[in-house]
Amino acid sequence: MTRAAYTAILLAATMICGTGAAWAETVTLQQGAANYNGCTTRTMVETRPSDVPDDGLFYLRGSLNSLHLRFELPKREGALARARLMVFLPSARRPNKFTEIFCHEAISGGRQLSFDEVTDYDNGRRKGAVDSVELFAPPHEGWPDFPFLPLGVPEGGRWIEFNITPLVERWLSREAANHGVMLIPTDCPDPKSPSTWEIDIPTATNTEVPLRPKLVLEYDQPELLAGMTDSLRRICDRSTRYGHGGPYATSYKLSMAADEFEALQVVLYPMLSDLKGVRLDLSGLVSGEGNRIPAADIEYFTEDVYQLRRNWMTRGLMFAGKLYDTADPLVPGKPIDIRRHTHTPFYVRVRTRPDTPAGTYRG
Repeated sequence: MTRAAYTAILLAATMICGTGAAWAETVTLQQGAANYNGCTTRTMVETRPSDVPDDGLFYLRGSLNSLHLRFELPKREGALARARLMVFLPSARRPNKFTEIFCHEAISGGRQLSFDEVTDYDNGRRKGAVDSVELFAPPHEGWPDFPFLPLGVPEGGRWIEFNITPLVERWLSREAANHGVMLIPTDCPDPKSPSTWEIDIPTATNTEVPLRPKLVLEYDQPELLAGMTDSLRRICDRSTRYGHGGPYATSYKLSMAADEFEALQVVLYPMLSDLKGVRLDLSGLVSGEGNRIPAADIEYFTEDVYQLRRNWMTRGLMFAGKLYDTADPLVPGKPIDIRRHTHTPFYVRVRTRPDTPAGTYRG
């Protein structure tokens, strides 16, 4: 293919966003680590503690039990930017399709616990759930191979995390309200597929200290995190399936021919508060030879969210009865409001004209 027939263009975009915080600090609370001794865990059967003696493991068996965790919070100066609860999953046995683990606030103490089933966090989860994590099974009979689904518990295990910032902020201001959280596994929405998952989760008394639950507190962080990724990835924190898949690059290279359209996504994540009226200001791109791709040939779209519906292709298969929120429709760029701790993508499309010279264009 001759140069006249094919003109290659390499685009590089760099973005700097938000305010830096040289004093940013991350504090990790983990029982037995760094002299911390304020985490308690216990297995619950419905809302009552299990009679099984504590041996350092929480035995997730389908949806029959839940895990109660409570961390005593240190008094600290500075603004809390984010609080992430993390638990380790060493392995999974008998996984069928998927299970979802919901994180609810415990709203009473003592032996008889209750949990929040009312608060609407407007996060795509059921009422009362501040966050959730889905675990997808590996392929097996009755569950085909879906290479685009992340494996719930890979070989060697994995950490899962729940954003519980609104709870921790309330507990820091009112210590008596801190009754901890409950992690509650559920069945598939499809009544024909009750969960058979079996996972032994290390608790606060596990002999391996590094595998005990952690509460990661981030203070005085930048106001806004920003990055870039390809245009094919769906990003929607309202669904664990389409949740944050980063890390996202702070620069992005795009290769394209003349007389073509290509795209990327700019992803914004506010750390401290909601942001109002956010828009992208896009510059033109300039090559080392002084050739230009004008700003008029670069446009962006916001990404609307809708809930997937059941149909002949999805029913009983990849969604197992679950109705997901997902990003898909592209709306011409306009200022939008962005919620705190929500990855919000902007779809950026670049056009090259037929006479665009080859080169490396930056902007």
